[in-house]
Amino acid sequence: MAEEIDPEREREGMMLMHRMEDAILQAQPNDGERCKECKWFLATGDIGYCWHAKLRMLVAYDWWCQWFETEEESEELTKYQETAQPEPGRVG
Repeated sequence: MAEEIDPEREREGMMLMHRMEDAILQAQPNDGERCKECKWFLATGDIGYCWHAKLRMLVAYDWWCQWFETEEESEELTKYQETAQPEPGRVG
Protein backbone atom coordinates (compact mmCIF):
# COMPACT_ATOMS: atom_id res chain seq x y z
CA MET A 1 0.00 0.00 0.00
CA ALA A 2 1.28 3.49 -0.88
CA GLU A 3 2.24 5.78 1.96
CA GLU A 4 -0.29 8.55 2.57
CA ILE A 5 0.94 12.12 2.01
CA ASP A 6 0.69 14.47 4.96
CA PRO A 7 -1.95 17.11 4.02
CA GLU A 8 0.26 19.94 5.34
CA ARG A 9 3.20 18.84 3.16
CA GLU A 10 0.90 18.51 0.16
CA ARG A 11 -0.40 22.06 0.73
CA GLU A 12 3.16 23.42 1.03
CA GLY A 13 4.20 21.59 -2.14
CA MET A 14 1.27 23.02 -4.09
CA MET A 15 2.05 26.52 -2.79
CA LEU A 16 5.66 26.24 -4.00
CA MET A 17 4.52 24.94 -7.38
CA HIS A 18 2.21 27.96 -7.78
CA ARG A 19 5.04 30.33 -6.82
CA MET A 20 7.31 28.74 -9.41
CA GLU A 21 4.63 29.02 -12.09
CA ASP A 22 3.85 32.65 -11.19
CA ALA A 23 7.55 33.53 -11.19
CA ILE A 24 8.37 32.01 -14.56
CA LEU A 25 11.19 30.32 -12.65
CA GLN A 26 13.57 28.57 -15.02
CA ALA A 27 16.31 26.11 -14.13
CA GLN A 28 18.75 27.79 -16.54
CA PRO A 29 20.04 31.33 -17.11
CA ASN A 30 18.21 33.70 -19.44
CA ASP A 31 20.39 35.88 -21.69
CA GLY A 32 23.23 35.63 -19.19
CA GLU A 33 21.05 36.62 -16.24
CA ARG A 34 21.16 34.16 -13.34
CA CYS A 35 20.07 34.12 -9.72
CA LYS A 36 23.61 34.37 -8.35
CA GLU A 37 23.92 37.86 -9.88
CA CYS A 38 20.52 39.09 -8.66
CA LYS A 39 20.15 41.50 -5.75
CA TRP A 40 17.53 39.21 -4.17
CA PHE A 41 19.88 36.19 -4.04
CA LEU A 42 21.54 35.03 -0.82
CA ALA A 43 23.98 32.12 -1.11
CA THR A 44 25.06 29.64 1.51
CA GLY A 45 27.31 26.87 0.23
CA ASP A 46 25.89 25.01 -2.76
CA ILE A 47 22.38 26.42 -2.55
CA GLY A 48 20.84 29.87 -2.54
CA TYR A 49 17.71 31.62 -1.36
CA CYS A 50 15.63 34.20 -3.19
CA TRP A 51 14.42 37.03 -0.94
CA HIS A 52 12.05 38.56 -3.50
CA ALA A 53 8.60 39.04 -1.91
CA LYS A 54 6.87 37.04 -4.65
CA LEU A 55 9.22 34.06 -4.51
CA ARG A 56 11.01 33.53 -1.17
CA MET A 57 12.28 30.01 -1.73
CA LEU A 58 15.45 27.99 -2.28
CA VAL A 59 16.92 28.48 -5.75
CA ALA A 60 20.05 27.37 -7.58
CA TYR A 61 22.85 29.70 -8.68
CA ASP A 62 22.08 29.32 -12.38
CA TRP A 63 18.30 29.64 -12.21
CA TRP A 64 16.42 32.73 -13.42
CA CYS A 65 13.03 34.40 -12.93
CA GLN A 66 11.38 37.53 -14.35
CA TRP A 67 12.14 39.53 -11.18
CA PHE A 68 15.89 39.40 -11.85
CA GLU A 69 17.39 42.71 -10.76
CA THR A 70 20.93 43.88 -10.04
CA GLU A 71 21.95 46.48 -7.48
CA GLU A 72 22.99 48.80 -10.35
CA GLU A 73 19.54 48.58 -11.95
CA SER A 74 17.91 49.38 -8.60
CA GLU A 75 20.13 52.43 -8.11
CA GLU A 76 19.36 53.68 -11.64
CA LEU A 77 15.63 53.29 -11.09
CA THR A 78 15.80 55.09 -7.74
CA LYS A 79 17.69 58.01 -9.31
CA TYR A 80 15.16 58.17 -12.14
CA GLN A 81 12.23 58.15 -9.70
CA GLU A 82 13.84 60.93 -7.64
CA THR A 83 13.99 63.17 -10.75
CA ALA A 84 10.27 62.78 -11.37
CA GLN A 85 8.76 65.64 -9.37
CA PRO A 86 5.10 65.78 -10.35
CA GLU A 87 3.36 69.13 -10.16
CA PRO A 88 -0.12 69.07 -8.63
CA GLY A 89 -2.83 69.85 -11.18
CA ARG A 90 -0.51 69.43 -14.19
CA VAL A 91 -1.12 66.61 -16.65
CA GLY A 92 1.59 65.31 -18.99
